[in-house]
Amino acid sequence: FLSPRCHKMASWSHRLLLTPVFLSVALRPPPAHSPTILEACDREKTLFQEWEYDDAGGLGYFRLEGTGLCLDNAEPFGEEGSLIQVYPCHVIQPGKENQSWDWDPSKGVIRSRVTGSQHLCIERRRPDSNRLVLTSKCQRQAWTLSPTTRQLVYNHSKLCLSGVP
Repeated sequence: FLSPRCHKMASWSHRLLLTPVFLSVALRPPPAHSPTILEACDREKTLFQEWEYDDAGGLGYFRLEGTGLCLDNAEPFGEEGSLIQVYPCHVIQPGKENQSWDWDPSKGVIRSRVTGSQHLCIERRRPDSNRLVLTSKCQRQAWTLSPTTRQLVYNHSKLCLSGVP
């Protein structure tokens, strides 16, 4: 049994222990070869969900802002079903167009320049999978690059492209 005076102190101590503590944690960019996935759009994960499209010189990079990583076709020849990953940005040259993309914001279409006909789509091999692949058989292919959040949103699901698995 606690006396009223001790009970007040115990309550105060208990409340003190439950006071939230906020720590600042530095987020690190994803490692190279990380597959891209779709996940809930989250302003706290901006390091992993903020993209910029840079077509200067006709190169067509989708760069994960602040990381030096680019959207990359894991198969340099752009075969059907190739996984899409983030990888250190490199110079686009003939035979190395696997980081070069055509982006048509009016239609929401992202197309690999390796083949010129394959789109960025959601992998449908497993119903629970949100990995991205190249395919010529896209259904409901549409993406929006938000000018305010810089998030690349898959219009069908309203999920964001993330560089972290």
